[in-house]
Amino acid sequence: MRLYNKSIKVTTVKKEDSQRLLDDLLGQESRPSDFRGQLGEDDAEAFKWILKAIKAQSKISLAELDLLFEADYGDDIRAVWPVRGVTRTDLDPLITEYATKNFKETLAEAVSWHLVGLKLPK
Repeated sequence: MRLYNKSIKVTTVKKEDSQRLLDDLLGQESRPSDFRGQLGEDDAEAFKWILKAIKAQSKISLAELDLLFEADYGDDIRAVWPVRGVTRTDLDPLITEYATKNFKETLAEAVSWHLVGLKLPK
């Protein structure tokens, strides 16, 4: 469990950052898919998590956001944009990427490594 917990980093895209990204998006002329490429690393990561939240909550993809943007339907984009902070889970695999799926897979991967003689992290 400890090894799994060390692999999972839960953080939040702050409400203020989400609102700033929305204002920046609607205040420029690039579609959301192009806007993402104009962002710095931290904002691009936050934008990615915002898009995941929109897709999970409203079933609207990035391509569909592009269509809303091109039709000048900013109010519709505002309606689906998260108004609270967005929880994000960053994975920092200590064994394998698959081991970050859940703690049972961490245990299975650890046993697998042990059986083939690979050294596990402390």
